[in-house]
Amino acid sequence: GALGGMDTARSLQAFVPPMIVENLEQWANEAVSGQGLSRYIALNRLARSGDALRSTDAIDRKLSQLCIDSLITAYENSGPTEQAWILLLLSTEPGRSSPFQAILDQGQRSDNDLVRVAYLFQHADAPDGNAVPTAIRDGSPVVHRCAEAMRDFLSLPPAESPSGP
Repeated sequence: GALGGMDTARSLQAFVPPMIVENLEQWANEAVSGQGLSRYIALNRLARSGDALRSTDAIDRKLSQLCIDSLITAYENSGPTEQAWILLLLSTEPGRSSPFQAILDQGQRSDNDLVRVAYLFQHADAPDGNAVPTAIRDGSPVVHRCAEAMRDFLSLPPAESPSGP
């Protein structure tokens, strides 16, 4: 599809082209100054790349920082609907510091219900972590109800694997 997704029977798989210099530079530019579909494709690819954007032998520190800064700038310059979308796409690993911590912090503290709920649903990972109790205590009625639902969901015991035939 246009955003790099491939429909399957049970899930949506996002195809991200190789993280080579030319692609990363293009995505960083499009995320900040692109228009329409090309901008959304770039936001999708940078957000889904997540921790892979940390500088490595294949990605130098300057280019890595350009990509991270571009997504943060795009987030800050976006309206609530786009900010929520970016938060839902943003790939992070629990227990690891994220190169996109600035986006996560802004999402958690947002005054917009849609942004706060998107943050909770994608990034809250423990019923007693900071995000859920804060949203229950300080959130609007909508955020409060969603945070309670997340707390209850995160408190469930892990699902057991179905037994084989």
